[in-house]
Amino acid sequence: MAPIASMLFLVIPIMIGIYVYRDASQRGMNAVLWTLISVFSPTFIGLIIYLIVRNDHSAMQCPKCQYPVTEQYSVCPHCGTQLKERCQKCSSPLESYWEVCATCGEPVPEESRSPLTSVNRDKGLGRILIAAILIPVLAMAVLAFGLVAYRGTFSTSSIGTVSGMPYEEYLGNRTIAEWLKVSKASADGIYVLEQQVTTKDGTNTDYLIYYKGLSHPMDATAEGLSRNLFKGSTLKISYTSRDGIPADDYHIFQVNYFTADVPALEIYLDGVKANYTLIRTSGSISFSGGIMWKQYAEDLYKAKVQYLGNNSAVSNLIGKTGFAGLGEYSIELETGIEPYGLTVTFNSPIEAFSELDLMPDAMLLLGLIENLDHVEILSGDVDFKLNAAEASDMLGYDVKDIGSSREALLEYLENSGNLAYSN
Repeated sequence: MAPIASMLFLVIPIMIGIYVYRDASQRGMNAVLWTLISVFSPTFIGLIIYLIVRNDHSAMQCPKCQYPVTEQYSVCPHCGTQLKERCQKCSSPLESYWEVCATCGEPVPEESRSPLTSVNRDKGLGRILIAAILIPVLAMAVLAFGLVAYRGTFSTSSIGTVSGMPYEEYLGNRTIAEWLKVSKASADGIYVLEQQVTTKDGTNTDYLIYYKGLSHPMDATAEGLSRNLFKGSTLKISYTSRDGIPADDYHIFQVNYFTADVPALEIYLDGVKANYTLIRTSGSISFSGGIMWKQYAEDLYKAKVQYLGNNSAVSNLIGKTGFAGLGEYSIELETGIEPYGLTVTFNSPIEAFSELDLMPDAMLLLGLIENLDHVEILSGDVDFKLNAAEASDMLGYDVKDIGSSREALLEYLENSGNLAYSN
């Protein structure tokens, strides 16, 4: 937006330069000199001086050769064209506004009152004045619009979320337990517990959001940090309705973010801004590792796939693993004959990742896609392959047991340290 505003301010000097050059040329003045003076003098001083000086130079022109002439000329000194009518009685030059000849008193016929010279109409000065008023206003509007309309994630920010966790998972923290006790005893609504820790690098903020009294399921998401010229920076949390029956007390949404400043919190229910009750605390309410593991295990278990041929289900599962954070990729399913295989091809190289980095998520896919036998990861020079037998040997148990239950999946995640669940 700033370059656009700067370009708008360059328009005025250009318009002044074009106007002065043309006007000075028509008046027989030094056009180049006056153009330079007008353009490079600050705050319109050059233009003002030019407008004062040019009064001594006529804007009248000979109708035949356009040579500059004055009101005193009877004929054009350049081409000899007659510039004024003459009295029919005494032949004295007549002015166009005379009723009678000033020399002999002879009445001037109507047809002799038309001026023979042409006057250069000065339209450019009015345009410059209009531009001088409108362009600064327009430039300021462009800058203001750019600041107001700007939305973007802060360069020094990170956000993590955990949603849909049971009430009981938080009772081990006294600060949270006391807040939940008060909230559960209160009327239905949205209750927020906030804790902030400020360092020299920025502010780390944790929110616990408890939605009490839900009558139907809602998905909660943190839509990112944004800033606005008038409202300041904002963290927006959105609850979106979906079909189903809500599980009792699975309504806690936890958000952690780090930023250079402290954004305000806004909560929306199906697009409508909602009120909430906020309590600030100095006690720690930061992410619990166990809660995050359970949330991640729950999401993965819900996404597990029975048959490799279900392309959309496979894509959904891969999107929940650590592979989703490595870049854009495409998948190929080998379902023609057994053993069934899956190939994940990344569009950009990931040479920085070793086989140990790819192994945990490859094992997840083998454990959560029931009839999958082998996985291949391709990216540039990387060609990583792993089959179910190899994975089982490394684990010391059947890799398919990973997807046998939520508990087994959670145990694998905690042992492997493979946590991809963060935004």
